[in-house]
Amino acid sequence: MQWSTPTIPSGVHRSGPTIPVGPTLVDATEQAILASLKQGQGLATREIAANIGLSARATRTRLAQLIDRGLVREIGTSAKDPQRKYFLAEAGPP
Repeated sequence: MQWSTPTIPSGVHRSGPTIPVGPTLVDATEQAILASLKQGQGLATREIAANIGLSARATRTRLAQLIDRGLVREIGTSAKDPQRKYFLAEAGPP
């Protein structure tokens, strides 16, 4: 039996509508994360999660995707650093 992969139309994101931001598309949840970080002070995962109404785990998953796409920077001593903070990539830490 041969399986076919469904085709997703261009501009459609599985987690909701997308908003163009330069060459990258972000959905409403990612837009909320980026808006939380616009103050430039850097936030911990739990602070961002509280701002956007997701669990810390779901927020961390989204942050990892934003880091991979170059939209967010992570500052900390290690991957498990509880003091790790996130900043907009263009803003950087204060």
